[in-house]
Amino acid sequence: MSNLWKFSPMPCIEESTFNKILERFYNFGISGLVRENIQNSLDGKIPGETKPVVVTIKTGTIKKENIPGLEEIKNRINCLEGRKSYTKETIQHMKNKMNDEIINYISFEDYNTKGLKGAKNGQSTNKEDTWSIYAYNKGVHTEEEDDETLEKSRGVSHGIGKIAFNVASELYMMYFANCDEEGNKHLG
Repeated sequence: MSNLWKFSPMPCIEESTFNKILERFYNFGISGLVRENIQNSLDGKIPGETKPVVVTIKTGTIKKENIPGLEEIKNRINCLEGRKSYTKETIQHMKNKMNDEIINYISFEDYNTKGLKGAKNGQSTNKEDTWSIYAYNKGVHTEEEDDETLEKSRGVSHGIGKIAFNVASELYMMYFANCDEEGNKHLG
């Protein structure tokens, strides 16, 4: 089994990653990032669980050599090409920042939540594979079809808010770790 990052083709980078919604979430700053993460955690509460959802937030720095797969990520960034000025500026900023020796981070951990399902299936079209929905699809969220009240109580970004995590990063990216209900552990 390979421990290398798997990057999906991006046929239209302008729309899939670097559009103006990034600026919207960037303007919210850290408070928007915190709000979005807490909403996602609350949305993922285990049905019937009596314990509250707990969210732990940590900040700090990490040396670049301790970041998993950083060379692969650098190679990916160096392959990016933009057509519009906004995209070109964003890519250039990423290239300038990817060689920093010390990286700031913010970490969110939640407990008493469902976690993401289907990571072992990778990029999947199965609506049960919430890992794929979270990792690969913008503007898509898993729906609680059997519980209309729960679905109405969810946040309003409907899958777009996860971009808030990317704009908090100088490289416009995030890492996420997951332990699914079968005990499988994944890093994305």
